[in-house]
Amino acid sequence: MAYASASNVAALCRNLLGDNADFGSSTSPNLVSVNSWLSTGCSIIETRLTSIGIAAPVTGDTTAYQWVSYLNTLYAAAQAERSRINTIISPGERTRDMVLERDFWAGLDRLSEMDLDGAGLTKSYKAVYIGGISIADKESREDNSDRVVPRFYRNRF
Repeated sequence: MAYASASNVAALCRNLLGDNADFGSSTSPNLVSVNSWLSTGCSIIETRLTSIGIAAPVTGDTTAYQWVSYLNTLYAAAQAERSRINTIISPGERTRDMVLERDFWAGLDRLSEMDLDGAGLTKSYKAVYIGGISIADKESREDNSDRVVPRFYRNRF
């Protein structure tokens, strides 16, 4: 499930469409390719969000949805521009696909660094064992033969 549509990408890539209003079977790139890039962009966004503990997918009723939709559009537009021949004439010159992709990754980095709880996205916290308080709990941990032997012990220095 992509967060954007081919018509969103077409709005950023008017130069690729010629006389066509939107991507189709006769455009270069075609609609199938654009939809594939939208799916890939969605996958990248959701992978980044889940890596920082945010539950994916982002739903349409959250504040962050429009931002995620725009990022998805940027990724697909960068790939659409890249699919056409772009010649770099001098060192340091940036083509349109490079600019769009740089904007995508910069936006994704900014999204990842923010506290997204206020934007309607929820963190999926994982339970972390930090030790027990009872003697029975301590003994059951010590009896577990699969535990890794620690390198350092307390009160040994």
